[in-house]
Amino acid sequence: MQVTFMHKDACTLCDEAWETLERVAKDIDFDVVRVNILEDEEAYERWWQDIPVILINGEEHAHWFLKEAEFRDALLATREKEQASNETD
Repeated sequence: MQVTFMHKDACTLCDEAWETLERVAKDIDFDVVRVNILEDEEAYERWWQDIPVILINGEEHAHWFLKEAEFRDALLATREKEQASNETD
């Protein structure tokens, strides 16, 4: 499972979201890709008004604020779907 964290430097909301993401990562295993939108023109064009943005497996989960309980629930639901998919393969 991959979580993409769209952010930029000097962004208080980004710092808060990152802290939440780190807390959750202590309990739930996932890969994190950090994307600084100021270093990625395509990401900037798409996300500049919404950062921080959190994607789970490429799907937008949250922007501006990352609510810990909702994030945990979404990750666990994604994990269950992945496990069910692997069982049917």
